[in-house]
Amino acid sequence: MNGDQMMGILVGCLLLAFYLPYAVRRYRGASQKAGGHVAIWLGLLVLLVGGYAYQPELLSVKDRILGVLMPGRAMSRSDGVVVINKAADEAHFQLDAAVNGQSTSFVVDTGASSVVLTHETALRLGLLTGEDSYTQTVSTANGTTKVAPIGIGEMRIASISLSDVKASVARPGELDTNLLGMSFLSRLKGYAVEGNQLTLRQ
Repeated sequence: MNGDQMMGILVGCLLLAFYLPYAVRRYRGASQKAGGHVAIWLGLLVLLVGGYAYQPELLSVKDRILGVLMPGRAMSRSDGVVVINKAADEAHFQLDAAVNGQSTSFVVDTGASSVVLTHETALRLGLLTGEDSYTQTVSTANGTTKVAPIGIGEMRIASISLSDVKASVARPGELDTNLLGMSFLSRLKGYAVEGNQLTLRQ
């Protein structure tokens, strides 16, 4: 046992020694009442020990419930897989990722070759470059356009973290939302979509 465990046992023994004489005096001649209270405390003890023993499973249940109530919330399972649920009325998976430590909303887009930030997001994150930085030509659904290539120091989605992620910044007014593209997804061990659930594995 480590020092903290030994201290916990010592404190428990001291509390028991302090309370036991009081309990004996209080319940003298009232064995039935004492038995009922003992049963209640034993039941609470079992619940506490059981909750501690099944902590990972209980946390997983909590995350599953929050995932249903809060679509887009990234949940880390005990096996390291990150799960994102999609609302039934949404066309795409949406999630929040930490970009250089700052929370940023994304739409998952496997058709995008890289992570793409809107002009406004890049400005907020301090990643905005000058007009002369829009040097890379890319093809979009609306034709070709220019983007500014950048690098993101760290991107984190729940327990998944990647460093030095290649990204680009769209021109003002050309993109409504940030896109989580293949420069992030292709570096994962795997990702899969099953119904309204997206799983990411680092």
